[in-house]
Amino acid sequence: MIGQYLLRKQASDERIKVLSHDLKHSLAQWRMLAEGRDDEKALESISEYEEHLLSCLLIDVENETANAIINQKRLEADQAQVEFLIDGVFHKDLLVGTLDLCSLLGNLLDNAIEAAAQAEQATLRRVALSIRRKGNLLVLVVENGYAVEPVLENGLFATHKKDRDFHALGMVSIHNVAEKYEGVVTNSYENNWFKATVMLCGYSSILSDDN
Repeated sequence: MIGQYLLRKQASDERIKVLSHDLKHSLAQWRMLAEGRDDEKALESISEYEEHLLSCLLIDVENETANAIINQKRLEADQAQVEFLIDGVFHKDLLVGTLDLCSLLGNLLDNAIEAAAQAEQATLRRVALSIRRKGNLLVLVVENGYAVEPVLENGLFATHKKDRDFHALGMVSIHNVAEKYEGVVTNSYENNWFKATVMLCGYSSILSDDN
């Protein structure tokens, strides 16, 4: 069941990334054709689409896969009236595979947005993702407000949803990715704020902090 969930989750997040990538390239090709034909009306329409795409992709963390996932989650947060903050970028020598990165970011942000959306107090309806590098380590920190107190079961946080078979697997997936890259996951919560930290051997070279 865990395997089925992970495959479904990864496939969904990967489709978001592919669609975003393909749309940008398609617009570039359409622009070239329109310019070749000197079709001003088509160029105006393409420019409108490009502006719309840019407005949907306001966050750039210098990684195409992460951009697609993070911007999708930003839209979901906006729809849930949850403030969404991002700080930091990914570096070019990232070792974390595409599907693993999709799963990691998707699950971390899904959990955070879902919890924050349940809070009635405006100051708690917030999700913040920090992306940092320490040497060859990738450090992701997600903080969010919550209304419903987290519950630990067998070392993992349990879901409050009725469909427990699938909805409690996000943290399992996060731990699996961390283990794959010789990493660790730590969680803490107090005063209606939850903090999830994931530290991985995620880069191929060692650099000084945040360079």
